[in-house]
Amino acid sequence: MSVLAALTAHYRRLERRHAVAPFGYSSEAIAFGLVLAADGEPVACDDLRLGGKAPGRGQALTVPRSTKRSGIRPPPFFLWDNSRYVLGLGRSAEGGEPMAYAARATAFPVWHERLLDHVPLSGVRT
Repeated sequence: MSVLAALTAHYRRLERRHAVAPFGYSSEAIAFGLVLAADGEPVACDDLRLGGKAPGRGQALTVPRSTKRSGIRPPPFFLWDNSRYVLGLGRSAEGGEPMAYAARATAFPVWHERLLDHVPLSGVRT
């Protein structure tokens, strides 16, 4: 058995035990989850932080795999992201007061509309 075949077999064993995220997904710390109505409007925000006190760490959830982002207009992640993309608000890398990120907030729904435009399920497209 080649090294590559052995590594593939080992990864599949870990997948069956749920010790790693499935191929194409990653495990990310998610602090909040937005609950959407059928028409896509946000109706609630679930606090998923562990420990019950701010700034608690988010839960490790399996989400579609992220990529390294670079450039002036990096694309958002599929179905999840940080508050700068999802809400258009967040702190800079240096900290401080929250700032508006209008271009990123606009990019998030546009990206998803483009990706999901041909999906036949009406609940996904609204």
